[in-house]
Amino acid sequence: MAAIGVLVARENGWSLPTCPEGETRANGSNWVEVVSKPYTLDKIYLSMTGPSGNHPVTCLLPHAKPQLVWLTGLRTEVLDADNRETISPEFCCHANLTFDPKRISPERHNAEFDNSTHMDWRFFTLVPGRLQESLPAGYGMPVRSDTPLDFFTMSLNLNVPDRAVKVRFKTTIDFVRDADLTVPMKPLFRRALYVVQPLAGSGMEHMKMCTSMAHPGEGCVEPMATNVVGGVATMKGGVQAQFGNDVTYHWMVPPGRHTYRVKAAANQLNLAASTTLHYATAHLHPYGESLELYDLTTSQSVLKIQAEDFRDKVGVKHMGEFQSASGIVVNPSHQYELRAEYNNTTSKDVDAMAILYLYLLENDFHYPPKSGMLAKR
Repeated sequence: MAAIGVLVARENGWSLPTCPEGETRANGSNWVEVVSKPYTLDKIYLSMTGPSGNHPVTCLLPHAKPQLVWLTGLRTEVLDADNRETISPEFCCHANLTFDPKRISPERHNAEFDNSTHMDWRFFTLVPGRLQESLPAGYGMPVRSDTPLDFFTMSLNLNVPDRAVKVRFKTTIDFVRDADLTVPMKPLFRRALYVVQPLAGSGMEHMKMCTSMAHPGEGCVEPMATNVVGGVATMKGGVQAQFGNDVTYHWMVPPGRHTYRVKAAANQLNLAASTTLHYATAHLHPYGESLELYDLTTSQSVLKIQAEDFRDKVGVKHMGEFQSASGIVVNPSHQYELRAEYNNTTSKDVDAMAILYLYLLENDFHYPPKSGMLAKR
C-alpha cells in the first residue's frame, strides 16, 4: 500500500519540523511545494513497477479563508534523497495531481460549481520527458482553496542495475488566487485519450503493468466515474472495462517501425458541444516517436506531439507539448483518430503505450452564487 507523507506548512519564515516521509510547504499566495518520501531503486524497475507513494495536500492556502483559486501548472524535479540535489530526470515514471479519493470526487467538485465545470479525477500528469506542465497565460482550472487534493509519485529505473539510487520528487503546484486577478481567468478542463490494441497477440508482458489502481493517480489510465468505487478503479492487468475486455492500453512493439491507429472513443472526450483546445501533451514509452490527433471528418491533423529519447541510455528525454491562447476547435460531431508512431531499434519486443492529454475550454462556466467565497467579484 502506498505510504502517506506528513504535512508540513511553512509560511512567512515559520515552519514546523520536517518529517522524512514527505513534506509540504506553502508560501501563502501562489504555490505549494510537495517533497515525496524517499524511494530506493536497488534494481531495474520497468514502467509501473517502481516504488511509489501518495501525499495528501489538504489545503492550498492553509492560513487563509477558503476561496476560489485557479490551478495553472505542475512541475517536478528528481532529487538525491539524502542531499536534496537535483539528479537525472530518468528516474521518474509518472506523477499525478488528483482529487483526494477519500474526501472528494470529481462529481462532488463539479456540483459545487453548479456543474459548470467538467473535471475528471486528475488535474496534471507528469511523465518522462515532460516534468513540467504550464497552461497558457490567462487559463486555469478552478478549485476551492480547501479542496482536498492528493499527489501520487512513482519512480523508475531503466539503466542502473548495479547500485542503489535513492530519490525523492520535489514538486511545485502553481495556482493563482481569483481575488488577485484584474482580468477573469478562462477555465479549462482535462481529458485523456488512449491508444488501445487487441489483447490477443499483444504479448503477456503487459499483464505486469497497471495491475493495481488503489489510487486514482497510481496507474496510467484515468479512472472513469462508472469504473470507480471509492476512488479505486475496477480493472485487471492491462484490461479496463471502459475500453472493453478484448483490448489493452499496454502492448508490446516488435522490432522495427510501427504505426498504431485507433478512433478516439466518444466517452473519453465526453463533450456536449464544440469547444477549443488550449494545451496538450502526451505519454509515450521509450522508442515512441510521436502521437497525433487526426480529424477524420475534415481529413486534417489537429496536433502532433513529438518525443525524443536519450541517445546514451534508455528513456524519454523530451516530450513535446502544444500551447495556444486562441485554441483549436474540437467538435464532438467529428470523428477523431489517434496515431502513435513507434520505432523499436532493439532486437526484442518492447512495452508501449500512448496517451494524449487535452485541456479544453469550459463553455458555460459561471461563479456559483451559493456563497460569498465563490461569488463573482
